Amino acid sequence: MFPNSLHNVLRLTAILCATLLSACHRPGDRVDALPFRDGGQWGLAGTDGQVLCDTGLLPAQPSAAVNGMFSLPDSNGQFRLYDLSSPTLPASPRTFFRIGHFLEHDVAPAQESEGAPVIFIDRKGNTVASSAQYPHLSIRLVHNFSNGRALFRTNSGKWGYFDTEGRVAIPPLYDQAYDFSEGLALTGQNDAEGNTGYSIIDRRGNVVGTVIQPGCLLDTRFANGMLMFNELATGSTGYINKEGIIIKWLSKEAADTLHTEHRAATCRTADGKFRLNGHDGQPVGEPHDTIADDPTAYGILPQVFLCGESTDKETPQAGAPHNRRATDSRPTPPAKDTERTPQAVTAPEDTDWKTVPRQNPFYHEAAKVLSGKLSEDDAHNRHMILNYVEHLRTSYTTKDIDFLRQLFSEKALIIVGKVIRTSALAENGYMPPARVIYNIKSKQQYLERLEAVFKANRKIDVRFSDFRIMRHPTLPGIYGVTLRQGYRSDLYSDDGYLFLLWDFRDKTAPKIHVRTWQPATTDGHTPLPADSVFGISDFNLE
Repeated sequence: MFPNSLHNVLRLTAILCATLLSACHRPGDRVDALPFRDGGQWGLAGTDGQVLCDTGLLPAQPSAAVNGMFSLPDSNGQFRLYDLSSPTLPASPRTFFRIGHFLEHDVAPAQESEGAPVIFIDRKGNTVASSAQYPHLSIRLVHNFSNGRALFRTNSGKWGYFDTEGRVAIPPLYDQAYDFSEGLALTGQNDAEGNTGYSIIDRRGNVVGTVIQPGCLLDTRFANGMLMFNELATGSTGYINKEGIIIKWLSKEAADTLHTEHRAATCRTADGKFRLNGHDGQPVGEPHDTIADDPTAYGILPQVFLCGESTDKETPQAGAPHNRRATDSRPTPPAKDTERTPQAVTAPEDTDWKTVPRQNPFYHEAAKVLSGKLSEDDAHNRHMILNYVEHLRTSYTTKDIDFLRQLFSEKALIIVGKVIRTSALAENGYMPPARVIYNIKSKQQYLERLEAVFKANRKIDVRFSDFRIMRHPTLPGIYGVTLRQGYRSDLYSDDGYLFLLWDFRDKTAPKIHVRTWQPATTDGHTPLPADSVFGISDFNLE
């Protein structure tokens, strides 16, 4: 059941995946240990498999140990800093709302409370500097360090960089910017029409090159002194140097010799347990019930710190709001009943739709159900949809993964839209409009990703609007639901269109066969065209 409009974008999805591989190389051996769990208790194991802190010594799940430092939540949900050399004794009496990885060895970002300014702390937990020393910048978002520079964003939407002493090393001049790699960063600035031209800067902010390569998808990280791109028309891979000049075209096989995909830190054993992968890719150490891998510890994904209250739609990184979602490695604080036993999920409780206020997004559809003008079966199915969708909304807040696991059919089609940008047009050096491509995931892939999101965020808020139920004109029991979804968590927020294809032919166990999500805008302000929003007519149900 593929949407008719997808065949033109599936190839772009493959191109994007290939493009992102070069950003997934393993950046050094600064990760010393990963958390593991056996019998419900946590410990720390080195990357060689050796147990560095036995289970039973830590009260909760620690973070990964990076450059010898890790964090651990206390009974109040606050985090303390620890040194791997003395893993049971806090390195500082201070507590924090959040502590970042020590990617730069001697300094890391942290926050003392939710939404507080980002401070930079040393290995004893002492404050080195604070983003609050720049009140005129109204800093809204800060990344962890990469190459000694921490990317930050102001409330006005401009991007700049801190150094490891908390000073503004590069002022917020850019409309788009990315983390440094190999001493270089890709930045973009908009013209009067909102098109973006890209430049390559060094750690001092000096422009060392301009990217002018039409019709291509650009990577955002340098590897071996080169920036990879894929030509949309041919699918060919190319590389530009730091001056932005094409230096070679390569086959995929040749490209793979220059770029190494991030190798998973763990592998699954035949009995369902996990072992660490050594540097040669072979399993090391003893098997464990769980090993918590963390791509932010390796620098594969940025750690993102949000300051203050949201004033707009947050994007983890300008120019790519959906294709490089930042994840957080903050460990889960100890809490009662954290280990839930999977249970059979029953139908959600019936809501009294007669009392729903007019401003409720479900009001108009509820009024149809209660009007008496629908057939008995149609009214029953729509009534069930209202109950299930309301529970679907709250399941993100309550992190009810069991409900979601039951709700999606085993062969459910999960389609997620992503905004991407192509490289600058040759004739003017500016970016054409962003486009949306689509990733297709299985139920298992989607739920695994969702579980990781649930673990990484304390709070998730989902709000619906523009809610509409459509009955299939020829297939009884098949319904489409379209709605506008606003999503916000500790680390990420977005706004877009959700479509759900429901099957009520088995009235005792309704299932979702298709779930799609599309961003509401393609560049932060241009609405997704109405005829591009998925609906029931986009799917072949034969």
